[in-house]
Amino acid sequence: MYPPEMFFDLNDFKWKGIFENIENTWEVLARLKKYISSFLMENYGLKAFLKEDFCHQENGVIIETGATLKGKILIGENSEIRSGAYLRGPVIIGKNCVVGNSSEIKNSILLDGAKAPHFNYVGDSILGKNVNLGAGSMLANWKHTHSLVYVGKISTGLKKLGAIVGDGAQIGCNVVLTPGTLIEKKGWVYPNDTLEGFWTRKLLWERLKKKTKEANKPSPV
Repeated sequence: MYPPEMFFDLNDFKWKGIFENIENTWEVLARLKKYISSFLMENYGLKAFLKEDFCHQENGVIIETGATLKGKILIGENSEIRSGAYLRGPVIIGKNCVVGNSSEIKNSILLDGAKAPHFNYVGDSILGKNVNLGAGSMLANWKHTHSLVYVGKISTGLKKLGAIVGDGAQIGCNVVLTPGTLIEKKGWVYPNDTLEGFWTRKLLWERLKKKTKEANKPSPV
């Protein structure tokens, strides 16, 4: 199993209740719509609950002109939604996050300090605390075969699942994480790579060394 504590420290996350009693971390995504609706009902009443589009904002949130927000969304303190960003709820954005120009967030959770600042797609995914996506990095959520997404031999039961990226992980520019990719806490994925499956820090480091060694081989020509 791949429980939330394997990837995240949730102690300070305002909306950590959504992760309670979860066995495999991706299961939380099915709760998003109901959890956000319940929060809005509790804090704003029936009017907000019934609205198709509603955004709850904590203190210090900046939403620049040109950003597009649809569906039900929660945004934590001091987060920035920059011009050209596109949020398709249900979405939860923690505090001190950045969603930047031409970045799209759909049915996903960004924990505190996570950043998708430039030309990123985050679909049906979870970014851990202080994760940074390099420019052009994509978290793909849909297989060409339209079949269920597996993590190893475990069926997620989902046809749409992006990536789960652990706290402190750094994703280089133009990386593609294919459906069902899991990255351990503090894992580093270097630029222009494509990954699938579960990756520990050790496996990522070994991958880098192998790619560097191959790149340094003398040309046969």
